[in-house]
Amino acid sequence: MDFLDFTADENDAGRRIDKIVRRLMPDHSLGMIYKYFRKGLVRKNKGKTSPESKIVAGDIINIAAFLLNSDSNSSSAQPQQPQQQPALQQLPSLGPDLFLNQHVRIINKPYDLPVQGGKNISLSLDKIICQEYLQMQQEKGIPASLSFRPGPLHRLDRKTTGVLVFSQSLLGAQWFSQAMQEHSICKEYLALVEGNVQKEQLWQEEIARQSQHNPQGFVQSHISSQGKKAHTIARPLAWGSYFGKPVTLLHLEISTGRTHQIRLHCSHHGFPLLGDTAYGGHAITSSNTKHKTGGRSSQTQGHGKPDFFLHAWKMSFPPENPLQLPSFVQAPLSENFRNMLATHLPEMELNGYII
Repeated sequence: MDFLDFTADENDAGRRIDKIVRRLMPDHSLGMIYKYFRKGLVRKNKGKTSPESKIVAGDIINIAAFLLNSDSNSSSAQPQQPQQQPALQQLPSLGPDLFLNQHVRIINKPYDLPVQGGKNISLSLDKIICQEYLQMQQEKGIPASLSFRPGPLHRLDRKTTGVLVFSQSLLGAQWFSQAMQEHSICKEYLALVEGNVQKEQLWQEEIARQSQHNPQGFVQSHISSQGKKAHTIARPLAWGSYFGKPVTLLHLEISTGRTHQIRLHCSHHGFPLLGDTAYGGHAITSSNTKHKTGGRSSQTQGHGKPDFFLHAWKMSFPPENPLQLPSFVQAPLSENFRNMLATHLPEMELNGYII
């Protein structure tokens, strides 16, 4: 019987073999895959193995050729590749990376582009990042991992901009996730809120997610003793006026990452994000958000949906981390955010936030 061989690398290490085989054979049910193990049609290093067996780098997974040929009509002993994404020239540019090495990729997230795909979402950052990762591996002549694909390591709302981290290796994903759980990564944001915030404030209410979608189609969060503790430090940076209403630019530091934490905490304490109608803010009309920039207009209102200004400005990492990350990474403010501040908070010094 002929077998096709698939060699595991360090990004496959520690995974169960059945999980990897299921990725290689997506059209086969898990029950059928277990049957293949029992019959010796799926092996490890040419010997029978159990579905629960853990993989180490260098292991060779042997799969009966006819099982794959029936799907792909291919006799190639190369892993099946994921469905081809749209050509890069059809995807929006992400701009220069804030940081990139073999473990993580850090980008300045664009406005109004979802991090992950879902129902009625045709384009998302995870698709773009995955496609570029596979193309870079191919250009370097590095075979694709059997099981690893890059993915987002934390969350940002669709209409939030700024520092966003994606894995580029299994070690990167594992270390970053553990550091987040231990609250050893510090995240700093900038937000334009309604009202006049005069002094630093500490907000520590528990946050829980609601069970139903709101009229705008997403699940909101709310303050609840049944929720998880959320820790936010809010410091005012500058003050101004938005069409007669006072506004404040806040610097916000969080060590937790609850869903909509900043949006809810600001709203709960009487300072909703300007434009965040889901959490009590006043809508930003299109006529109010169009600013002249070098002879052209820059429109910040997206598709008639609520619009707000929240930017993940800075992320700090523990020293001597195994991923060789710098002490911190900063994301310059978007042009729209800078225009908004220049118009309505003209005394704000922007030099430290645009480089």
